[in-house]
Amino acid sequence: MVSGGDGGAVDSMAGLFVERSRARIRFARRVFLVVGVAPLAGLMAWAMWSHGDARRARLEARVGSALSLPVSIARVRDARPGVMILDDVGLGGTPAAPLVRLARVRVEEAGREIRLEIESLECPPAAAALFARITRRWLAGTDEAPHDWIVECARVGWGATAAAPPLDRVRVECVTASGSRGVWIRAASGAGRDHEIRVRRHGEDDAPRYECGAFLAAPLPLAVVGAGLGLGIDPRAGGATCAGEWHGVQASDGWTGHGSGSAMGVDLAVLSAPLPDRLSGIADIVVDRVDLVAGRVREARFQLRATDGTVGSLWMAAAVDWLGCRPLAAWPPQAPVPFRGRAWSCRRGPLGIERDGMGDRGSLCADANGPLLAPPPGPMPVERLAWLGSPPGLPVVPASRWAAWLLPWLPPLDAMPPADGARGPGDGSVAAGARDDR
Repeated sequence: MVSGGDGGAVDSMAGLFVERSRARIRFARRVFLVVGVAPLAGLMAWAMWSHGDARRARLEARVGSALSLPVSIARVRDARPGVMILDDVGLGGTPAAPLVRLARVRVEEAGREIRLEIESLECPPAAAALFARITRRWLAGTDEAPHDWIVECARVGWGATAAAPPLDRVRVECVTASGSRGVWIRAASGAGRDHEIRVRRHGEDDAPRYECGAFLAAPLPLAVVGAGLGLGIDPRAGGATCAGEWHGVQASDGWTGHGSGSAMGVDLAVLSAPLPDRLSGIADIVVDRVDLVAGRVREARFQLRATDGTVGSLWMAAAVDWLGCRPLAAWPPQAPVPFRGRAWSCRRGPLGIERDGMGDRGSLCADANGPLLAPPPGPMPVERLAWLGSPPGLPVVPASRWAAWLLPWLPPLDAMPPADGARGPGDGSVAAGARDDR
């Protein structure tokens, strides 16, 4: 028989066990919440944030601030810690119509280095100008802890209108070292040697010095290259291509260096659009060599060959009045002069401009009936090139757009008088003449 006192003890012990069991259950629940549910909820919240609009907007603002242009990103994914996948990235323009659209970009950031992997992009002239502006901004940057950028792109095309083939395996490196900044661009060319461009910036911000070496092994679109260099070439020149090389240094007094190259399939109508008189036809231009000293041409040798086009009557008259060329036939005074072929070489040397005919019977220009224009008998002063944009018989005051563009590249004005037999300023233009006896 169990006494009442013993029953109370048993009840007390049972209550103690029940309380401990409840405590254990509460503790287990807390542990489950802390160890299981809380991290899961945190991961879910992080996943929602990482794929949500807040993170995407913050990333767009960060990249846009770094590049100083509008940036749009459709989607952000995380491949692994430190690696992001950006889908449908737009650069410049508007989100609906960006200048550059990238379907997929892999971004890996480690310390000071940011590595981008791009599958493919199209680079028409507007995009080339945008990338050049980004590169120049990075080279001129003043941030104390700049990032190094490595960009790899499997394929770079030029847009629908370009005649040149796309580039494969393009690699861009933007690296800082020892107080200088450098950009190195390489791309496969299929011509035995890769395309290569190297630019390095030295010196303080108030007196920087740039070293540049460029080698374009195979033809690239002229409009794209011109847009990247800021030459203002009309983007409609989509069929023209160029190749060549340049080695030089840019300081406060301008570029000093040398180069050579060619531009093939140039539309003369597009090239002459901003000039006072028009040309037409398709031309190939070969620059055998050009030497610059302190931003001015010291010596240059180049050739031009064109077929089946027209020359404005102003150009024909100016060639006679300002360059001393000799008319060999009559041409209409106010109408474009048709030609079958134009072929000439030009050399800027110590004596001035020397121009030689390479066409029919050594002429500069010929039509179906024979030569129209012969080269001058001797060298001409260099500044006469700038006078070509002015009406015949009038000095280039004030400067025309052509002269304003050309004069800064020419050496200081020569005091050399016109060569014997050359016509000087004010002698008038030739509107009609007799074709020489052939």
